[in-house]
Amino acid sequence: MLSFALALLLSAQELRVPQPAQVECFALEGPESSSIGWLRLLERELEGGRALEAEWTLLRSGQTPWELRHVEELRAHNWRLVWRERSELAGRSLILEPMPASGDWRLEVVEREDRIQRALDLGAGGVLPLALLEMCRRGDLAVGTLRVFEPLQAGFVGTRVRTRYFWQHPERRIVEWQRDAAEQGITQDWYWCFEGRSLVGFRLGPALSGRRIQPEEWRLAVESARRPLVAASGR
Repeated sequence: MLSFALALLLSAQELRVPQPAQVECFALEGPESSSIGWLRLLERELEGGRALEAEWTLLRSGQTPWELRHVEELRAHNWRLVWRERSELAGRSLILEPMPASGDWRLEVVEREDRIQRALDLGAGGVLPLALLEMCRRGDLAVGTLRVFEPLQAGFVGTRVRTRYFWQHPERRIVEWQRDAAEQGITQDWYWCFEGRSLVGFRLGPALSGRRIQPEEWRLAVESARRPLVAASGR
């Protein structure tokens, strides 16, 4: 009876999730175009704002995929980031939200049985990564220096943004995020390729690139990668 009630509750929650206004899917490739996973980017309308989402599925040899859901809720005076990992081992959850009284951000990290909370003092301010990507997509930011939250490092990293244009292809531009190598040992930069407002591909250093694919191709690929996980959980 309890499981039936829980299923009804989850179904009701799913029905309340607004349909995405924008969906972009990518095949992730490593060196020599080897397949390493997939990414889906979504945008949803929220009351008083919108949500930006990134769903990563990364292949691991002989293991179930490492999956990550990254959501940023962007409202006029309240931005919030939720990052949840899923794997055979206990995944990590991370929540970042502002503290209006102090002007800082509150960071909560949960991993296994550990729960850590701390305040992040931004000083000059900061921005969330998907929000920055959306600013670049819309052309609101072509060049500048910001402090961008890096979930894997659980902190803000100085990032320089610059944009390259192509006179032969007026709709095409490449936005580069140069991250401060002196901070937390991060040395690889992001390169985002846009045509108009559409993201057609990206690259993270020499190790990872994203190639645009159709949503149906993304769905079939991710479902196939999850099958060992579904089979194992059904035993």
